[in-house]
Amino acid sequence: MAALISCGIEDYPYLVQVPPDRVTRSSPSTAVVAVPGRSEPEFLNYAIYYRIYISESQITASIAESEMTNINSSLYSDYSYIKPYTQADNNLAANTGSIFSGRNYFEAELEDGDISSILNSSSSFQLAFDFSDTNSEAPRLNGRTLRRSTGSGLFTPEPRYTDGRFDGRFVNTGGLNASQNATTQINRDIANKSTAAGAPRYSYASLYICAVGINGTSLTPIYSAPTHIGVFRLPAQWWTGEQ
Repeated sequence: MAALISCGIEDYPYLVQVPPDRVTRSSPSTAVVAVPGRSEPEFLNYAIYYRIYISESQITASIAESEMTNINSSLYSDYSYIKPYTQADNNLAANTGSIFSGRNYFEAELEDGDISSILNSSSSFQLAFDFSDTNSEAPRLNGRTLRRSTGSGLFTPEPRYTDGRFDGRFVNTGGLNASQNATTQINRDIANKSTAAGAPRYSYASLYICAVGINGTSLTPIYSAPTHIGVFRLPAQWWTGEQ
């Protein structure tokens, strides 16, 4: 069963958190999450929440909390705001969904199918994230191409392919990191940063994982406390010309 925290006359159910020590970072561009099995009947699936941050700083080593401000002050602000909710499974977990939406974090998708095919297992499994710059592959989850959210119509993201379709790959293109696109109407999932004219513009993604379920009594969503997977620099565009 989902755990309960009593608060006055009302009980707030929550799901058990993915333990932070289940996240392994063997390199700055990769992470493996050993996801535990679930026994709660309320559990539906896991969700991967992300936000992208623009920066003029190129960091090739693993990114610690102390370096987040150098990347983008919004990264440090968001991380600091979310951090108390990641500490333990408690009544704060009831707010997980609204915390992410309030900070313009969105659920990652897949380029070639429904991400729930990976994330809805109640058995133990592994998630392998790869943001390596291989000059041939976009960032991947379990070998499949990760894709940014379309916002379910909340915003109209860029860049676009020449045929008008949204190119949602986690790749640092000019269309992704352009200041004029970092608005709530276009790239709501991206935090802009002003840079000097001619300065390079890099992009970094911060990722969290949490369990999502349904309260069988109220039929409202319930969550686990989120677990921070890490911050990853997006690989540079490798193809010729914008799509």
